[in-house]
Amino acid sequence: MSKPIIGILALAFGIFATARSDAAWLSVAPIGNGRNAETLKVKENSLSYWRLGDKTPVQVMVTGPTSLKVITRSSLDKKSSHRTYGLNVSREDGKKYRLSRTTRYIKSVTNPKNAAERIGESRSITFKVPAGEHTYTFIAPKSGKNTVYARFFVANGTAKSPGEPLVSFKPVGTPEEVAILIKEEEYHYYRAGGGNGLELDVIGPTRINGLARLEFDHTMRGEKTFRVQVKEGAQLVQTTPFKSKPSAAASYKEKSVKVLSRGHSFKIDVPAGRHRYHISTPDPGVTVLFRFYIPRKSLGNELPEAKRNGSALLQGLFKTKAG
Repeated sequence: MSKPIIGILALAFGIFATARSDAAWLSVAPIGNGRNAETLKVKENSLSYWRLGDKTPVQVMVTGPTSLKVITRSSLDKKSSHRTYGLNVSREDGKKYRLSRTTRYIKSVTNPKNAAERIGESRSITFKVPAGEHTYTFIAPKSGKNTVYARFFVANGTAKSPGEPLVSFKPVGTPEEVAILIKEEEYHYYRAGGGNGLELDVIGPTRINGLARLEFDHTMRGEKTFRVQVKEGAQLVQTTPFKSKPSAAASYKEKSVKVLSRGHSFKIDVPAGRHRYHISTPDPGVTVLFRFYIPRKSLGNELPEAKRNGSALLQGLFKTKAG
């Protein structure tokens, strides 16, 4: 196998999962809004949920085509660490779903009205909503003394679309990985700063889509300016300044003394050929979390030598990795 093919195989294993937009969903309230409403605290953030039960169905009206995401949690018995619960969903046109989810107890979620209630981790499911106006009804069968809670989101059709499918792109090496939560969805970012940067190995032509979040510490107040710098070897490719404030939606999965900023997007236009970019912040004393995406079609990018020596092998590999 030639060296270009070896390089591309290594690059392929840096690509994982499908991309999700941090601002892709908008919260929606059920019909009747206040009925069955409950406030839960998730990592000190107060979030609105709705109780589901045998005799307390919750209905959500959605106009398609779009996607409807439902995030659920269940309370657990006193001595139980896990629980499997059911969820029955029906649409006004007769479409029905019978679902089950298993959750485990998590200390960071509480019910301010019932401090003794033990609540599990969130579980989610997404429904494709056809064109037209539709009503979805949600019931938690055989819930008994346990309570099932739900939140509802619709795809943000007003959000700017990238116009093509993206895949998440991991830096090379062993970067420091940080899990964060946004609207109860988990995302993995990579930390840079303090003289340490991230390396991206990519074959163009393509475009890298980046997200950056400044990590605020207790000394930072109000709005803070930071920069994202991209280099290729000794050559400076671009420096992008941002003004940021703490995020009201994003939090660390693990307890931290720092606070996350709002997400800021930037792009790197990659010319033809293989490139290794160094991404960091030139600002002293700060750290930044990064997440990267590239177009799915770029997974098939190859160097000229690879096209001659192993295109079929590489295409088979990329299809496997990209799902």
